[in-house]
Amino acid sequence: MKRVISLFLATIFISVLFSSCSLPVEEISNITKLEFAFDMSPMTMEAGKTKTGYIRVKATGDFAENDIKFVSSDPTVATFSYDKTVNNLVYYEINALRSGETTVYAQTLDGNIKTTELSVQVKGYIYDIVSYEDISVARAKRMRLRVTAKEEYINSMDDATITDMMKYITTQYASSHKVNAVFAFLYYEGDDTSGGFTVASCTYAPYGKVEKAVDVKAGDYSTFDFDITVNSMDKRDLYRQPE
Repeated sequence: MKRVISLFLATIFISVLFSSCSLPVEEISNITKLEFAFDMSPMTMEAGKTKTGYIRVKATGDFAENDIKFVSSDPTVATFSYDKTVNNLVYYEINALRSGETTVYAQTLDGNIKTTELSVQVKGYIYDIVSYEDISVARAKRMRLRVTAKEEYINSMDDATITDMMKYITTQYASSHKVNAVFAFLYYEGDDTSGGFTVASCTYAPYGKVEKAVDVKAGDYSTFDFDITVNSMDKRDLYRQPE
């Protein structure tokens, strides 16, 4: 009899132990459908611009903003974030940051319900040209641009992306001005921009050589190429001077 009681008590103990260690039941979302409320053709944006829209939500009950996750496959190109909720419409913002492509979509936290994916192509970069310096010589129109951008923004880029940014800055200027050469110096916002560059420099000139500028007609970019230097993080810190 004692043995039967002991086995009974052991069975109860094991049952209680397993029930206390069981995993919590995952909460089930009330959301049954998520859909963008506009044409899903690829979207093109300029860096620094924001576009808004909304997602239609179908649900069997109440839902909250925290029930939906907003995803950008490359948030360094464009971010995708929640804005507000009006009834069954969830508004969002797409903020374009730099040239490139990303895909944005929204989904429930468990990933079971998801919108279609929206392709976003961003053109350009976010920067300020703080000064234009005419450094022309007798036979060549030459301009130097001193450019700043936020430190966090620049540091989110690798050297290849900064190189592309410098190409963009110089070619954008050349496209609307007839010159023999363009130079650009890139600084962190808040740096002293009167001296040498802290982040990167770019020469856009015939064959990438400033001395060749006198050999071409201003506005003829057929032989133009780039000579670009991107400083390492250590050198940027070394060369930085506050305003």
